[in-house]
Amino acid sequence: MDKKVIQIRLTELELPVRGPSDDEEDINLFRFILSYPAEGITSIETVKTVSVKKDIPTSWSDFDKAIVFKTEIRGQAKLSVEAVSVDKSSKADEFFKSFFKTLFGTVLGIWTGGFGSAYVGAITKTVGTSLADMVEDEEDIDVLGKASITLSSENLLGEISLPFKVEKPVVKKVRQTAGTVGPRSRRRVRVEQEPLLAAGDSNGKVKMIIEVLN
Repeated sequence: MDKKVIQIRLTELELPVRGPSDDEEDINLFRFILSYPAEGITSIETVKTVSVKKDIPTSWSDFDKAIVFKTEIRGQAKLSVEAVSVDKSSKADEFFKSFFKTLFGTVLGIWTGGFGSAYVGAITKTVGTSLADMVEDEEDIDVLGKASITLSSENLLGEISLPFKVEKPVVKKVRQTAGTVGPRSRRRVRVEQEPLLAAGDSNGKVKMIIEVLN
């Protein structure tokens, strides 16, 4: 079974429900994971982010925005995508800044208003772990959809289209004053009677193209 070098690029990204909060400072984070692509590699990850007040790009002619992975693959590998909303004025924001600094060596560009695409193909050991599992306070992050497909080096596809599926319900959140002064005084809380996404719903899709380079 020959090892191949592949390149995976974004061609389309849709996320109709961008988050459950009324706070425009929230961030959409898209995590791409390729699990066990080749010998000795547990997983490689790419992280892309965009502020919820910014439109998700519709044109993917910019290579830096479009590129997801350029890597070797032998045998089967699982390609997973996770779309989440992160409360920027929360402990989750601080956690992810620290986490990505550890993972990628820097946080420059991650929390910008535009589409952050500075991190491509970092080797990690977080395979099988959702971003939501990494944050202690579940009020600060919501998983808006997941998608996955198994790739094979013997039968690599061209363009793939994967729907974002909701695994856990997402409900609307509002901010309430906690009685202190400062950015953390308006803590986000759940409003159970206003569901946004139900388990099993679709919330947009991700399209990617896989190219064999050798």
